[in-house]
Amino acid sequence: MSPLPVDPGPFEQWPSYDYWTESDERRAQHWYICFCLMMSSAQDWLTGVSLKSAGNLNWAATASYYSTVHCGRMLCFTVCGDFPTQHNKLRELFVAESHEENDRAGPRRQTTRSASSGARYQFDWLRRFAASNYSGRERSTPNRSGAAIAEALRTLAPHLETELDALCPRFSALGALRNDSNYESLLIAHEANHPFVTEQFELLASRALTLAKRAASLSRDVFLAYVNCDGRLEDRRRAFKTASAAYFDERLQRGLRSKLGRAEAPRQALEGYMNEPAIAELGTGDRSAVQSIEEQISMDLFDSKTSLMHSFEQKVAALG
Repeated sequence: MSPLPVDPGPFEQWPSYDYWTESDERRAQHWYICFCLMMSSAQDWLTGVSLKSAGNLNWAATASYYSTVHCGRMLCFTVCGDFPTQHNKLRELFVAESHEENDRAGPRRQTTRSASSGARYQFDWLRRFAASNYSGRERSTPNRSGAAIAEALRTLAPHLETELDALCPRFSALGALRNDSNYESLLIAHEANHPFVTEQFELLASRALTLAKRAASLSRDVFLAYVNCDGRLEDRRRAFKTASAAYFDERLQRGLRSKLGRAEAPRQALEGYMNEPAIAELGTGDRSAVQSIEEQISMDLFDSKTSLMHSFEQKVAALG
């Protein structure tokens, strides 16, 4: 895998891309958010595994769905530094991309083009997160579409192209099913002991977990490609690889193992997730390199993260 150019063509006019390349601190913060989105996808999938093993089929499917949401957000954020916050817009983004790919492939692969295909999407997370530090004003560009995201991902991780193409439409289908299973009481009330609906919930939970496992793995593999190849990390790649190895162990593996408790199914799933050779190949390095990156993502320097956490604290307090 060769390094991704510092200014990938599709994003050179995107203010979100510029935002995360303005300084070493911003590059470290971008890396950190990529890791958090990847870990969220893994955590949701493993929560779904735990819920299904306990017989909670609807919530297992719901947790699996959120694994795919965090995967989609992670894919967008990794390459362009932003993503649509609304779930339906995120789904439409990737469905449109898959239709655009079908159109380019010729009549043998063509499907009905989505009404949203080729549309411009509102990438609005960064504007809310960074607030006054980011204007968020869109510049004139014809590339604000799923095709731009997918092209950058293929450049970064060409070995994942087949999986990306296969999962995009399935993520959208799972979102529609999640609305049925989570909001329709005539379905929810018959999750157990119904001659017809219960079987469908069993199928939904199993198939949703399969998609979530693939989503979590895709997020992990894109993150590893980003750490190993992305040109934005070139100047400090050894430090970022060392920090990534430490975070896979300390934050993800140990943290999720503690959260999952002694339940066997999710613990085995976590072991399988971590048994990826590219994680071990990150190696170990000077711990001071990790400390230098952690200083740049600390609450003292990462004011947008600090504001988000304080806001969360205040909202929780308001419940009392």
